[in-house]
Formats: sequence, C-alpha cells, structure tokens
Amino acid sequence: FAATWSSAVVFLGLPGFSYASGVSALTWHTFTFWAPGIISIIIVAKRFRAFGESAGSLSLPEWIGDRYNSDAVTVLFAFVLLFNIMYVAAQFTGLALLFDALINIQFEIGAIIALAVVVGYVAFGGTYTDVVTDFIQGLLMMIIGVVIFVMVFVFFGGPFQLIGEMQAVSGNFG
Repeated sequence: FAATWSSAVVFLGLPGFSYASGVSALTWHTFTFWAPGIISIIIVAKRFRAFGESAGSLSLPEWIGDRYNSDAVTVLFAFVLLFNIMYVAAQFTGLALLFDALINIQFEIGAIIALAVVVGYVAFGGTYTDVVTDFIQGLLMMIIGVVIFVMVFVFFGGPFQLIGEMQAVSGNFG
C-alpha cells in the first residue's frame, strides 16, 4: 500500500515541489510522512500481521472487519478507501507522464495503459497480486532511493553542496 500511495509523490511530485518551494518541502515531507510511517511500522506491523494471518484477512477492509467482527465495518471501510482515489489518480498521472517523457506515448494513452494493466492484474490475480507488486515496487523504490542518496555524495560532495548548486539554479531553493 505504501509503495502505491507514495511512488509518484516521492519520485515525481516531491522533487518538483521542492524545486518550487525550497528545501523546507523536503523537511516537511520527511518529518510528516516517512518518520511517522517508519515508527508506526516498527510499533504495530508485527501484531497487525499476526492478527491478519490468524483471521485470514487479505485486505485492509477485511482486516478491519475481522478485527471488529462486522461485515458492515468491512463494507464501510472499503467505501471509505474509495475516497483515496486522488492518490490512485496521482499514480496514473505519474505513469502517464513517465510514458510520455520516456517512450513518447501520449499522456491519455499512457494513463489508459496504466489503468488497464492495474485492473487486469487485480482482476486476474486478486488482492494478493497487488500486495506482491507493491512489495516489488517498494523494494525498487528503496534501491533507487539509496542510489540517489549515494549519487548526492558522489556528484555533489554531500547534501549541503547539492542545496548550494540548486540555489544557484533557482533562488527559491534554500
């Protein structure tokens, strides 16, 4: 879930937002998104997984419904998750922009391709397929994040030198 929710934000939106708004955007994102996320994973993940396995829950709405022993809560929570459509739309927008920039596929066609692939693998593989692809995507994001972090030191000498270079390009950054 975290990989799907954050990939376009982290690798496309945040760099643009930081360029326009300055280094404070990076600080804001780090302390309001990653730090609480990591802390919550450390605190609740083991118990969350143990309960999910014992109850046989495969999705978050199922887990909540099993936890409160209520089909109505399952349906309600699934409905509430539909309001996360803006995050899903951001992922399709990010994919469509990448298709357009990297392989010259028109934005609208790229968005349709992305939607078809996701609907296809979820329809044929179910929620388990989504979990597996989220795991693979999250792993790739971690690897790319480490590579980018190392590149900051290799090419710029460290984060402060990078910020200085970016300030030279954009007066907003700082």
